[in-house]
Amino acid sequence: MTTYTLSEARKHFPEIVQKSHALFEEYVISRKGVPTAVVVDYELFESMRETLEIVLDKAFTKRLRQAREDVKKGVGKPWKVLRGELAA
Repeated sequence: MTTYTLSEARKHFPEIVQKSHALFEEYVISRKGVPTAVVVDYELFESMRETLEIVLDKAFTKRLRQAREDVKKGVGKPWKVLRGELAA
């Protein structure tokens, strides 16, 4: 992750946007030495937002933890079996 001051970011903004999109590079923009903003590819940003929504959903997180425990205990059906049932 590269950090630019606000002044530097203004000078290099087209390059920052292009690289964040094409190379999925992340850029931190600082103001008076304090990180203030981040430039990332839009698809990456949307993915991060969706992930955050899931993580913050306490009910979903609880179900996910329970599902993982069930898998460890051998409860449930293997994916191949479920896929076959769903296809039928």
